[in-house]
Amino acid sequence: MGVWGPGNFQRDAALDYMSSDIVKPLVAKLREIVDNPTNAEPDDPTADEVMVAVEILCVLCERCRAVPPGPGLVEECRSIYLKVWDGYIDRLSPKPEYKKERRDIIEASFAELARLAHKWHEVDP
Repeated sequence: MGVWGPGNFQRDAALDYMSSDIVKPLVAKLREIVDNPTNAEPDDPTADEVMVAVEILCVLCERCRAVPPGPGLVEECRSIYLKVWDGYIDRLSPKPEYKKERRDIIEASFAELARLAHKWHEVDP
């Protein structure tokens, strides 16, 4: 077991815990969209859970040394999520400003996670 500093995330055991018990379930949420695209429908609770997972992953990667999911998974999830969202959202009759603002937030959230994934895994975007 390695310890390389006094910080909360400067220990192998801490990073192992974060990876297996915190990050892994969040990444699994992204996989739920890839495995079953209907989970991205805007009125499906999983769609909200995925966006929370994306945001939390960004924070963990930026502040806590978490390893982001691979860029391929992030991009595939983003693509499926937005395609389903775009094809479904009008069924819910949202106000136009909500529809635009919400989509912009979804897009920005995935873009940030993709940036972190590309940076960590050293893959050109």
